Amino acid sequence: MTGTFPAFDGKHTEPALIDPEHEVVASDVSPDDVPPAAVVCYQPELFAYARSEYGERELFADHYLFDCVVCEGVVGDRGEIAVVGNFGVGAPVTAMVVETLGAAGVETFLSAGYAGCLQRDVRLSDIVVPDTAIRDEGTSHHYLAPDEFIDPTPSVAADARAAAVASDRAVHEGPTWTIDAAYRETVPEIDHYAERGVLTVEMEAAAVFAVARHRGYEAAALLVVSDYLGTDEWDPNFDATEPHLRELFEIGADALRRHLAE
Repeated sequence: MTGTFPAFDGKHTEPALIDPEHEVVASDVSPDDVPPAAVVCYQPELFAYARSEYGERELFADHYLFDCVVCEGVVGDRGEIAVVGNFGVGAPVTAMVVETLGAAGVETFLSAGYAGCLQRDVRLSDIVVPDTAIRDEGTSHHYLAPDEFIDPTPSVAADARAAAVASDRAVHEGPTWTIDAAYRETVPEIDHYAERGVLTVEMEAAAVFAVARHRGYEAAALLVVSDYLGTDEWDPNFDATEPHLRELFEIGADALRRHLAE
């Protein structure tokens, strides 16, 4: 098995010892309390906005890993979605969050947050809807056989795009590059992916798509640009883009509204 990744070749076909259902049982969450869809937030500002504007009740109260609220009067037959956040960033922890909410009953996930941008014609206020993710992180390879790409659920991605277009924001569709190591995004990689037309770089999309496919859930992503990466240049704009996060949530809610109405 030397030279393979993961180290135990073929592991994605085997059952795991620990099941995320254990988290649900330990948290005493009733299936009746769980909405059918969730927005997964990475930036605290995005979660705080959703909680302040729509949050009605806690789900997984006092959970050790994340905060989760049910936002009522937003989407779906019951008018509810879950919004989860305050767990940090990166593929491993995001996979744990998706696994736990999925075991509780969430069936559709929308990953929403900042992304670095590799293309200067994408403006800070523009919305990016990934149509595929480069699996340059480790988590997805423990769920699916090795491959360079993983796609979102087509119907959810289409609804995300429709919601973004309806917001009158410029919308871009294309690949995103998911990588675990934020401080190892090298110049040759950046140039390589930029030349291939990759739009963004972030740390979670490939894992969310892979967990969803493995478990039979649905998933897509919505991104807004926070910084630009180019040869020997990094242009951060995090402070300027905070208002765009609030708009991103509204677009995400509309995307799930459209999807759940189908």
